[in-house]
Amino acid sequence: MNRIWSGFWIVLSVLVFFLLGDSFPSFSAIDIESLELGYDQLYKRNRWVPIRILVTSYGENFEGYIKAEVNSISSGKLVESYSIPLKLQHTDRQKRSIPILLPSGRINLSLQLINSKNQVRISRQIMVKIPRSLSDLFVLVVSSNRDRLHRLHKQPIDQKPNGNVFIGYVTPSDLPYNWKSYDSIDALIIRNVPLSDPYLLKDQQTAMLDWIQNGGVLILSGGRNFHAIKDSFLSPYLPVRLSSLQTANEVPKSISQRFDISSKTPFDKINLKLKPSGEVLIGDTNSIDVAKSMYGNGRIINFSFDYASPPFSEVPFTNQFWSFMIANQGRSTRHNEYQFDPFRKHNEKISKQLETLKPKDLPLIKFIMLFLLMYLLFIGGFTFLGKNYEAKFFWLTSLFLPFLFSSAVIFWNIFVPSTISVRQLSILSVFPDRDRAHLQSYLGLIGSANTKMSIDFGKNAFVQQLTSTTSSPIELAWGKTSRLNSINAGPWSVCPYFIESFIDLQLFPPLKLENKFNTSQMKLLAKQTGVRGEFLKIINNEGVLRYLETEDTVTKMGWTQRSFLPISSKEKMKLSTETLVLLYDTDSRLSTSTRD
Repeated sequence: MNRIWSGFWIVLSVLVFFLLGDSFPSFSAIDIESLELGYDQLYKRNRWVPIRILVTSYGENFEGYIKAEVNSISSGKLVESYSIPLKLQHTDRQKRSIPILLPSGRINLSLQLINSKNQVRISRQIMVKIPRSLSDLFVLVVSSNRDRLHRLHKQPIDQKPNGNVFIGYVTPSDLPYNWKSYDSIDALIIRNVPLSDPYLLKDQQTAMLDWIQNGGVLILSGGRNFHAIKDSFLSPYLPVRLSSLQTANEVPKSISQRFDISSKTPFDKINLKLKPSGEVLIGDTNSIDVAKSMYGNGRIINFSFDYASPPFSEVPFTNQFWSFMIANQGRSTRHNEYQFDPFRKHNEKISKQLETLKPKDLPLIKFIMLFLLMYLLFIGGFTFLGKNYEAKFFWLTSLFLPFLFSSAVIFWNIFVPSTISVRQLSILSVFPDRDRAHLQSYLGLIGSANTKMSIDFGKNAFVQQLTSTTSSPIELAWGKTSRLNSINAGPWSVCPYFIESFIDLQLFPPLKLENKFNTSQMKLLAKQTGVRGEFLKIINNEGVLRYLETEDTVTKMGWTQRSFLPISSKEKMKLSTETLVLLYDTDSRLSTSTRD
């Protein structure tokens, strides 16, 4: 009897589940398994920060996109919108990442999964903690476990009030696929993880190298990491050549004397041979303990030992050694300049410079002005000669002409294609280490008529509004290209944007530089007039390139009117470009010439 009742209740439960299951809002075949902003919830304001998502599908195909919205708490308005495509199989599990620009004000951050029918399947709120200061130093450790380096978390960088150190941890699979997702990070430490292709994808490798080239600091722990480093994609760019792995019986004198440590504990040590581009930081050329090399604006640092293994994992040594490393090598010259960005006014000044197209230069405005002139002359003539004409004819004509004008304007907007004028001022940094160059572009858009449009800027182009006074939100869709949607380009004001990207120089023909000069001549040339002189004046007075003053790697500068930014739209565009090229070394692909 009990078995009969048990079977009855089981059948009834199954029927109720299938009949009423759809009424339970918590049940969904698509789910967001995990959601995190940044790495260990550490990030900085006015920096690009990745939203890291793990999406799962249980018995349902899904095609749509993930959308992140940034709303201002003070105004309640949408400030930014970002989206990436998402396609899930019947049973699937995918990690995705959406880079967003974290504004300076207080925000609400939400995430939505939207299907192909534009229906919201899942909506989540993301908790935004207090971002770190730009003067703080963020160190991200790539490791399989949290080591004792975490003891430095929230400690001062040095004895002076120059900010604090923040330590975060991540696994190799969670490393960014684009360089700008490293934006809040000053130093990246890699320890005891594989760096070969199956574990670190090509896009992740490129993103890491781009970030270092743009001012990041990479630190590689040694010891048993010998084979992982030697066989990795980083090997050609290291300051040293990894010769062999041996067991040392005591701490080297170069370390024991500087950091007051002595130990007879055996440890694994890599024999390092200095490359021509390398520099010894601790030790000498015969016995290298720590070495570094410049890679673009960034640094790559090698340890011969594993900092997290005995005897180097002891507390006194950890505190002394890392205080030295972080205070002296933890942040590049370029990253050190970022903390002064809030005090610079170059964006506002460049925005004013981009406002070079006036309404009178536009065909529709010229048409309106011509019509108004004819209308005034016609009405004036009727008024002067009014006694010879009937008043009825006069008023009918006065009403007919505005009607004709309105019809002409409507006809113009519908049938005459709008032309979008684009003014582009760029800075291109060319390095000898790679065929990729860093491009910063200041863009101004103005239309011959009110036009709502979209522009594609190529893959991994990071677009933001140049000034905070723009009323319309920015809508950026990530995919095969970086598409900026819902641009309201009208004839009355310029839409200013700032775009950062890395370009492959091999895709462009040999470049000819015009009016070449060096860094010492920048102040003199900034006194010249014209678009180039005004642009140089702004970036020089606001210290945009001040980090070059402490480096002697830039050999030449010059101008070109070529555009390196991939830009396309369904609308007709007229582009004018001035690009300032920073040439860090002589390269066979570059030649120079003097402008006529």
